[in-house]
Amino acid sequence: MTIHQSILKVSAAIGAIGKDKRAEIATQKGTYSYQFRGIDDVLDALHPALIECGVTITPQVTDVLVITDGVLLTVDYVIGNTAGETIVATFVGEGRDRGDKAAQKAQSNAYKYMAFQTFCIPVATIDSDNTQYEPAEEKPAEEPKPMTQAEKRMRKVKIAAWEHTTGTDDEKVVETKQIVAQVVAKFGGEPKNQTEVEAILAAIKEMFTEDEQP
Repeated sequence: MTIHQSILKVSAAIGAIGKDKRAEIATQKGTYSYQFRGIDDVLDALHPALIECGVTITPQVTDVLVITDGVLLTVDYVIGNTAGETIVATFVGEGRDRGDKAAQKAQSNAYKYMAFQTFCIPVATIDSDNTQYEPAEEKPAEEPKPMTQAEKRMRKVKIAAWEHTTGTDDEKVVETKQIVAQVVAKFGGEPKNQTEVEAILAAIKEMFTEDEQP
């Protein structure tokens, strides 16, 4: 059996995968929901078909591109059968995550769309005449809370500290926190009135005046 015949057998064994999962997205205009098919749905449908038809899928990452908050992977999927024939399907997957899951998300996206397009997996049929769609309930956007007097006093301290920092924005943020922590500890806590704010601002200015002296 050729590899193309094996792929056709897998396609016939899978059937449709519907968008049975629902997710919600909160925006400034309200909360909206949408239906989707996840990588778990694809694996659950694909696994028994691959076993039955004697087909394997081996991923090989061929290119990695780091992007903002994520990664873009180019993956070669080597699809083979028990006769030893193989064919390569190349797909790109994008994953964004500020933690450590960007690569996994990119691999999942690449695999999911490789499976859909290689095996021509259909979407479950929806009878539009008998289906009712209800928009998600819109929630009013929350208005920003006004700053408290304590937050306003600390904001003045942070601005003063920021003005004496150097480097990249990230480096300046770290240095600002260090300066603020140092002067607040020196004065026994956050300023409780305008007089204490002015005293802390003077102390910050004095810190850097001393540094500039030969």
